[in-house]
Amino acid sequence: MSNLTRQAYTHLQQKILSGNLRPGSMVSESVLAKELGMSRTPVGEAIRQLATEGLVEQVPRCGTIVRGIDRRDLVELYEVREALESFAAAKSAEVISATQLAKLRALCDAMGRIAAAADVAQGRELDTAALQEFLAADMAFHLLILQASGNRRIQRLVGETRAVSRIFRLRRQRHDAEIAHQAHDQHMAILEALAAGNAPLASSLMGAHIASSKQQAVEHLDRDEAALVADDELPMELSPELRATLDQIERGEA
Repeated sequence: MSNLTRQAYTHLQQKILSGNLRPGSMVSESVLAKELGMSRTPVGEAIRQLATEGLVEQVPRCGTIVRGIDRRDLVELYEVREALESFAAAKSAEVISATQLAKLRALCDAMGRIAAAADVAQGRELDTAALQEFLAADMAFHLLILQASGNRRIQRLVGETRAVSRIFRLRRQRHDAEIAHQAHDQHMAILEALAAGNAPLASSLMGAHIASSKQQAVEHLDRDEAALVADDELPMELSPELRATLDQIERGEA
């Protein structure tokens, strides 16, 4: 991509993944070009790239529409993650550094603190701020393991499917303390397998963790499909550091 196309692509991708552009929204090249202060050419190139990745759909005689994710899409994205991240976990167990392990442990500790706080909260449900922090730590944990694997092709495949960012865009259903503790415990088990250099166990635990998340997401979708659609009440705001890490992973540059 040219610099201008990259700028337009990143801007539009973040608007979609943050929920500021909801599924079904129209995407106007001219409006985006004016918003970004550039010609329509790089904006059009960015839109075509996002269409290739499945985030938008170009409909003849209608225009460009932000795509929603149906049940089949949801299952397939989780299956992509289960396959790629299980292998990445096994690879990471062989090469992960002490610094990377320390970062993973810090992320697990943050998730544990949030889960513990939910235990004593009224209703035992994570509030909006806590849920955003929990999901950001969860996402960073997975991205760091992908990065630690050192396998650029896996990172490129993850980037091409946008499997990680699209799943986390959807995971906005409210978490109670039980779900938060379950995710924390699963992450801790993966971390200990990585620290022990046990590649088969790390792979198995990662696969089971993603399969469990898939089951929860599909059950939630079946109960209330609208609840998995991006909304304005709970935007997936990422820190600049996590945003940069995600971009790096998805460009296969880690």
